[in-house]
Amino acid sequence: MTTKPLLLNFFMLIAIWGFSSEIALAPADTSGISIFNLKNTNESLTWLGVDCSLYRIKSNRNIAQDDKLRTVLLEGIPFFHRHHMSYKQLADWLGLKKERINSQIEFGLNQTKTKLPKYWILPDCECYYLRQDNIIKHIKTYTIEGYGMALVLIPEMTNMHEHLNYSWLVFFDLETKDIIWMNRSVTPQKLNDTPRRGHFGTEWLFIIKDFIDGTYRKNLD
Repeated sequence: MTTKPLLLNFFMLIAIWGFSSEIALAPADTSGISIFNLKNTNESLTWLGVDCSLYRIKSNRNIAQDDKLRTVLLEGIPFFHRHHMSYKQLADWLGLKKERINSQIEFGLNQTKTKLPKYWILPDCECYYLRQDNIIKHIKTYTIEGYGMALVLIPEMTNMHEHLNYSWLVFFDLETKDIIWMNRSVTPQKLNDTPRRGHFGTEWLFIIKDFIDGTYRKNLD
C-alpha cells in the first residue's frame, strides 16, 4: 500500500532537482558556429554576467518591498563574479583560453540597477512566467555593441513556496542580438526570508555548472 506514494515522491524529487527545457535556435549568421564548436574556432565570447532586471521573488510570507533586499541582490551580483564566476573561471570551464573571454559583467549589473521595478516581490498567488518570446524581445533591447557571441544569465523567479528557482542561460549574436541557444532551468531554491548576498551566487553557479557539466560537454563537436 505504501509503494506508490514512495515512488511518486521519488519521481517528484527527480523532476525538481534535474529539470530544464533546452531551446536551440539556428545561428544568426551562416558560419555554422555554434556554442558546441566554439572551442575549435577563433570566435570570442562576451560574458555579460547576471541580468536580474526581469527577476521576481514569489513568497507566501511577508517580505517587505524595501531597499534592503534590493541592496542585497545588487551586492550579490559582483560578489558572484568575484567569488564564483570570474571570466577566467568561465574560460576554464568552457575549455577556452582566457583571452577568448571578453568580460562585460558590469552590463548585467547596470541592467538590474536601472530596470528592476520597485515592486519585484510578488505574493504567492500572483502568476509570473517568462516565455521564450519574452527572452527574445528582452535581448533585442540590449544596447551593448560588439561582435561575436555573448552569454548572459537571466534569473526569472524564485518561488519560495515551491522552493524552486527559474532561470534562463542565453547565448546570442552580440551584433544582431539574435538568439543562438537558450535554456530554461528549474533548480532547487535555497533562499530564506533574510537572504545574504552570497545566497544568490550559489544558486546561479549551480545553473552554469550544471549546463557546462551536462549539455555543453555532451554536445562538444
